[in-house]
Amino acid sequence: SALAGLLLTSGAPIPLSAQTASERGGDARLQLGPFALSPFIELTGFGLDTNVFNEFEDAKRDFTFTLSPRLDASLRAARARLYVSSRSDLVYFHRYASERGAGGAADARLEVPGARLTPWLTGSFVSARQRLGYEIDLRFRRVASDAAAGIDARLGGRTRVGVSVGRGTFHHDPDAVFLGSSLRDVLD
Repeated sequence: SALAGLLLTSGAPIPLSAQTASERGGDARLQLGPFALSPFIELTGFGLDTNVFNEFEDAKRDFTFTLSPRLDASLRAARARLYVSSRSDLVYFHRYASERGAGGAADARLEVPGARLTPWLTGSFVSARQRLGYEIDLRFRRVASDAAAGIDARLGGRTRVGVSVGRGTFHHDPDAVFLGSSLRDVLD
């Protein structure tokens, strides 16, 4: 399809972590008036997992990789700016199919920059089947969503102060049990 072709030919990803929302969109791969699109595809975690199940004895080895297509979009309308990013994570294990999984994430930010004040709204959604960390050694589905609103004030050329309020929720797989405890009951 055309989208797959765009994803494969988009080139290296452009990191957005060091940019503010109002600086995004300037390096877009496709610009259509006020609308900008930047497709990416990343290959991460490529290699041999020498202990798939984190076992002390009889460690299982497997070839694995994660393929992550992503699409960043922005829209400028009058003074308002809308930024949306969506990503899929496709996790592959060659031998242990039970460890394969798919997940995704989407986030959006709407802001209206002013001379001194910039009000904004954000929202995000993540669904993933992965380990939370070393404390909970189990791959299970976790869905997280959050929303926030705030206002940033520019005090000088590089100085900004902001105030915000937000809410986040987590939902865990009802079948995920670790050390005899339902993760849904403990972590939701």
